[in-house]
Amino acid sequence: VGRTASTVASPRSVTPTLNVPKVSLALAFPTPFTFKTAPNPVILGVNPFSADVSQQTAVSLSLLSFPGVTANSDVIVELRWPDNTAVKAQVTAFTRTDGTAYPTAIQDIDIQILSPIGAGVVESSAVRVVVYHTEFQTRQTFFDGFRMVDPTLPVVSGMMTEEGQTGADAVKVRASVKTQTTALISNARKAIASVFVSDIAQDIALTQYDAASRAAKAVWTTPKSQTATSFPTVYGQVRYEGSCGAQCTTDCCATGQCSAACACSLSCFKLVFYDDLKPVVLFTTELSGPEIGGTEVIMEIAKLPQIATGAEAEIVFDGTAYGEVYVIESSSQSTKLQIFTPVVAMNSLPTRAVTVSLVVKARPDRPLTFAFTYTAVVTSVASFSPSAGLNTGGQAVTVNMRFYPFNADTGAPDTIGIDFAGATLASAVTVSPVSDNQLTVFSFTTPAVDPGAKTVKVYPKSDPFGDRAVEFTFAVTDSTFISLVQPVPSAGPSSPPAGTLDIVSVENYPTYATTASIRFLGAGGIDVTVAATVTVAGGLATLSYARPSPGAVGASVATLTVTATDPNVAAATTPKTVSWAYDFYDGNAVRFMNAIPATLPTNTIVYGRSVALQPTVRVRIAQMPQHLAAADVTAVFGGIFEASVLSVQHTDTCSASGVDCNRTTVTLRAPDISSPVTWNVVITGAGQQLASFDMVFFSPCAFDDVCSAVQRTADQKWLSDNPPASAACFTDDVCVNQNNLLEPTITKVSPISAPATGGTVVTLEYQNIPAFSSNDVVITFGSGSTAVLASVSSLVATGTLVDNAGTIQFVAPKVPGGNTRVLTTTPVTISVDWGSISSAKVTSFTYTPVVEGAAVVGSLFPTELGQDTRDQAVSVLLTNFPRVASLADVSKVRASFDGKSDIIATQILSSSFASTSAIFTLNTTATSVLTRKTLSVYHSSFGPSQAGARNISVLPPPTPLVDTFFPARGVMAAAQTISATVDHLDPATTQSSFVVTVHLKTLAGAAATVPQTVGGASRNVSSINLTVASWTTLHASTCTSTQCSRGSVNFAVAADQLPAELIDVGMTLAFDIRAGSDLVSFDLPVDADTLPRFVAAEPGFVRVDQAGGAGTLVTLSMRNAGASFCNTSVSDCTVTIGDKAATVVSRAASGRQTDVVVRPGAEGAAGAKAGTVSSG
Repeated sequence: VGRTASTVASPRSVTPTLNVPKVSLALAFPTPFTFKTAPNPVILGVNPFSADVSQQTAVSLSLLSFPGVTANSDVIVELRWPDNTAVKAQVTAFTRTDGTAYPTAIQDIDIQILSPIGAGVVESSAVRVVVYHTEFQTRQTFFDGFRMVDPTLPVVSGMMTEEGQTGADAVKVRASVKTQTTALISNARKAIASVFVSDIAQDIALTQYDAASRAAKAVWTTPKSQTATSFPTVYGQVRYEGSCGAQCTTDCCATGQCSAACACSLSCFKLVFYDDLKPVVLFTTELSGPEIGGTEVIMEIAKLPQIATGAEAEIVFDGTAYGEVYVIESSSQSTKLQIFTPVVAMNSLPTRAVTVSLVVKARPDRPLTFAFTYTAVVTSVASFSPSAGLNTGGQAVTVNMRFYPFNADTGAPDTIGIDFAGATLASAVTVSPVSDNQLTVFSFTTPAVDPGAKTVKVYPKSDPFGDRAVEFTFAVTDSTFISLVQPVPSAGPSSPPAGTLDIVSVENYPTYATTASIRFLGAGGIDVTVAATVTVAGGLATLSYARPSPGAVGASVATLTVTATDPNVAAATTPKTVSWAYDFYDGNAVRFMNAIPATLPTNTIVYGRSVALQPTVRVRIAQMPQHLAAADVTAVFGGIFEASVLSVQHTDTCSASGVDCNRTTVTLRAPDISSPVTWNVVITGAGQQLASFDMVFFSPCAFDDVCSAVQRTADQKWLSDNPPASAACFTDDVCVNQNNLLEPTITKVSPISAPATGGTVVTLEYQNIPAFSSNDVVITFGSGSTAVLASVSSLVATGTLVDNAGTIQFVAPKVPGGNTRVLTTTPVTISVDWGSISSAKVTSFTYTPVVEGAAVVGSLFPTELGQDTRDQAVSVLLTNFPRVASLADVSKVRASFDGKSDIIATQILSSSFASTSAIFTLNTTATSVLTRKTLSVYHSSFGPSQAGARNISVLPPPTPLVDTFFPARGVMAAAQTISATVDHLDPATTQSSFVVTVHLKTLAGAAATVPQTVGGASRNVSSINLTVASWTTLHASTCTSTQCSRGSVNFAVAADQLPAELIDVGMTLAFDIRAGSDLVSFDLPVDADTLPRFVAAEPGFVRVDQAGGAGTLVTLSMRNAGASFCNTSVSDCTVTIGDKAATVVSRAASGRQTDVVVRPGAEGAAGAKAGTVSSG
């Protein structure tokens, strides 16, 4: 009868009564039923520790001892802010840790939630997570320190110290010495201004800021803890502005109220001081043992003061019981000890955990404490051998006793009492020297007694009737009985082939018998007797006999009877008999022979993960049809679970006349069974049953607990590849030292980039990541508040925890931060955290921009084209445009222009996710007015509907013009060399096409004349045709229209072509330049000759031998020198010719000309000499 217990309000014990009213029966339970205090639920873990205030974030919570959940609505999750604002999160899923637990029982569960957004949800680093069951709202569990993060604000996304401690926004620092500390900032909009810890500004050793990626970094040295015996947690701030206000303290980071208290932008972090001088256990063997003590513990300890002998240390269990300490090795870095546990009182408890204190006597301020679990023990017989002896006695028996109260120092063999078959054993007891109180080994000799099963009692003589007395059964056999020697034939065909023999070996066979008979008697008419041939050697007889042929199948009992050969001896003795079971079967029928192994493990739980243990089973079948293959065979366990048939091997095959000689091995992969059970296994093939047998499933050892006890980690992959054959626990191979695991490596990621909208399936190949199922890994894209989790689709691993490789497939989420329009490379972290394994490997992934809407033509050149032009190159720069992988694939970039569509780009200059640059060759139609034509550019995959457009101006035929000329002004009395740049002439124009005419004009615009020889006669003219010296084209060779035509025409006006009468006032030269039908004009102003200048030296040469002579004179003529120049009455006058001073003889002035007559100085060398005239 099953009944769910009722709910009661408080703990108590009641004695239930089973009432059966129909028969007036009331049965009281034999023992009271106790309602215990329900354990309080506990939040064991939260992942991640923060959520986004602007978008829902998936968060996983692990709960212990939570009331049974049958629907998501049973669980309430609230987020509570420091101001008591409470907002409920959405529970999306739950998973029971133990799938076999009753649904409504108190149990461990994992739940998944989506963090809330909207009203009341603000940025805070001190949000409390509250979880409770809707039916048990007073039994709440809490998690403090959950963070709601505004992704637009700067956040401390990583911290590290010089000794390798790491964290997100918190890190452990040493208490005894300074610690170099680094903080990494994400989404920083400004450079770091200062760092405060406990309201004290820190000396920053290094700051870095990258405005493009909004990343910042600060390095400082955290001072040691203020109190040597205190290990506090303190808060700090990274500030980005100089002043935050007097109300801004680092305490606001603990309450999450910094946004209200501080008038600046800042990010909070946390420093956790730890005792870095405290001894730490590096390795230990199992920390559990029996209450009687004597358990050996090997322990390696770091930071323990160095000692030479165990006498320098003291170890105390449970405050009063002293253990033994021996030094294996000790140095300043680590110490390895051998420890033996003392006896501890169990206080009637089955197990008891006690505190152990290890102290170096010279340094009592540096103790090491740890827990040791004692187990109550029961004295028992571990084994005894042999288990049987003859009734004549004299058999030596060795007994192994567990937890027998024997002390090798004070005890002696005569303290052990033995009763054999109710009588105290008089013979001496011998104790092995290896005995101790955990395992006592002793031996005794059996007395002569009657045959039968005899009780043997072992007890301390000091307490023969106490709980340390134990009993076991010893078989005493008749010394005259015969016995079988294994193996014994147990089955055979009912109609065996003629001449086949079986053999039986018999011990204690009487020497007086030379013949024997064996009778097979069973149901179904089985009754056949065969004679055996006997061979005796040393009391061991070998009997051979022809296999019987009863003509029926079934179970029988075979009885061997031995009678004396001599009638006289036979009359005086009793026949000896021995029996065994023997089955007759149809030798031509399919028959199950055996299955190896006969027992199989169920699946097991390792660190909360279900591990399928599916060993192979080899089933031996006789007379199985030889044509059957693995695909023809089906194996079903318990009528429900179908096993995988791995192979069918026909190992022996009969001849045509053979009987019972076909042998087949069918290899199965057992199904995944979750609980201990005995299942009937049925194997069928070709429409018939081939075998039927029972298979026992047992619960395997809890290897995670066993490995944890020896500071190791259970290798679940090795366990699944090597399923245990029994429930026995072991540590070899399955328990791995997690500290020696190889460094994880990522060998391949494909693809390495994908669109920023997410959804791409990514395959990652790795080595030595300690994960063997998709639930073992957490893949995080990005970091800090914008980090998002990827959905892991599958994980396929080979190898073991020690050496493995595998492939993970996961779906890339949308780009962290949500900006899909830019190229983003983000870190991808593959994290594994189970048992004592904590591993992380970082790679990177590139998000490519996603085109949304029309392309954008960022720039265009040229923006103007001439009308009716051909093959004009136009370059465009495109954004919001897909990257073209191959620049040669010009068909990807297309355009429409001036009535023509689907124009393929002539060239793609460059293409990236940010922009694409391409060149099109365009033609324009004829037009007489300015028009605007739209150039629309698009990617061939998107089509014209997503084209980017810009206007190009199509210009009418241009008017030729002089764009520039040089010089800008002329000067009278000098030749004028003119260069004019002319635009928009016919591109075919050449030098011979030009006619250049200059018109002479006064400054007032009236015509001026100059005498010129015309037709052999001299006459005054006002217009002169000039000779064109050159025409140089300045446009590109591709220019075919007047729109782009440009060139430079060069010509000169001689000094004698300028009217002399205008030399002092200046004039205007009006130029007409004709090229075919085109005419362009411009005016060149010519300034009066007013600048001081040297005109001439007369004569221009002097004989060297006459230089300095009185008659050697040179007249120096100058224009516009001024009235005072070389006027000796007004100013000085200095003349040099070469490096010799000349003598001024006279000066004469006429209008603008001044003549100075000088006598050169004597000169010793001929040659051209530079001369200077200076005055004033």
